[in-house]
Amino acid sequence: MKMPMNWAKEFAEFECTPQEFADRMTMSGSKVETYECEADGIKNVVVGKILEIVPHPDSDHMVVCQVDVGRDAPVQIVTGANNLKMGDLVPAALHVAKLPGGKEIRRGKLRGVESGGMLCSLSELGLTTHDFPNAVEDGILVLDEATSSVDTLTEKAIQEAIGTVTQGRTSFVIAHRLSTVRDADVILVMRDGKVVERGSHRDLLAAHGYYYRLYTQQFVQESSDAAMKRSAGGADFNPEASIS
Repeated sequence: MKMPMNWAKEFAEFECTPQEFADRMTMSGSKVETYECEADGIKNVVVGKILEIVPHPDSDHMVVCQVDVGRDAPVQIVTGANNLKMGDLVPAALHVAKLPGGKEIRRGKLRGVESGGMLCSLSELGLTTHDFPNAVEDGILVLDEATSSVDTLTEKAIQEAIGTVTQGRTSFVIAHRLSTVRDADVILVMRDGKVVERGSHRDLLAAHGYYYRLYTQQFVQESSDAAMKRSAGGADFNPEASIS
């Protein structure tokens, strides 16, 4: 049986190294044969946000991405993956990054276009769908919102539950999926580290500004995904929001 330490911490409070944890479990009667540290061998891999995607000028299957990795300027990364869209959060291996198996990533050029690193898939990080059940195996690992992989009815139930729990309380919610904050009293819209808009969901839509464009883009994407599911015999799409 394999068990992550973080899962054990949900049931007991403790702070120790993996070796100490293994020793204590063995002394308690539950023998630990071995342990692995998943992060061993991974260096300079960060979470990046896709800001822009344009076709590669000399390739019919590669794209050029501008990725926000928390630096003063975005990092340009070339990839052949086709499962990305603007706003996605992805693992980015930057210059001199190291991946499992000793693979080293350096900046270079792909068909004449500068690439400052590599966007990573599950296997390149030493992971499988057992770690991320909803991730694709033949594309880049996209780190979704907590509700992004559930159907609309389930998401609605989750949002209603959150609304019940937060009644009578002041709650701060940070989200990329805007349906998560639609019912908030005040929404602060940030861009490039600065607050660019402020107001309620309805007021921000009426202003037809940056929030409106983001919300419209997400709504259209979700509607498109739902249509594809219907055509493939998947679950029906039941939109519970509209743009006004």
